[in-house]
Amino acid sequence: MRYVFQEAEIDIPGEFRDNSVNVIVVTLEDGSSLSITINRRPSGPDDTIERLMEADLEFAHGEDDGFERLWTRPHTVDGRTAAIAALRLHSGDGAAEQRVVYIKAEATLLKLTATVSNAFTQQQLAALNTIASSFRFTAAS
Repeated sequence: MRYVFQEAEIDIPGEFRDNSVNVIVVTLEDGSSLSITINRRPSGPDDTIERLMEADLEFAHGEDDGFERLWTRPHTVDGRTAAIAALRLHSGDGAAEQRVVYIKAEATLLKLTATVSNAFTQQQLAALNTIASSFRFTAAS
């Protein structure tokens, strides 16, 4: 199978599972930025997107006093079942907001996390919506 990444592409013989993590930093015209992290992990056929999201949020934040869940809701991405969570994080270094999209793709859970310092601005949300609306699964998924 041909595996393509930003800098190159390689041939991988036989079966493989992509467990890579991608981090993309987008700088907007107003000088602000947002980072997008894409994680992948296995999911079972009986795992619902809601259960996967709840388990991930509990694992990631548990009893963290600096974690605030603003809202969660069902979502669809390129016709696939998904869920989105809005989070606020507080630490000694300041605050951040995140939008986390969970997408079930066969036996894989894709987790796309957009993070900004402080709170999302209208420009950052508009950029995130543009990025999210362009999401398309490849034939391999």
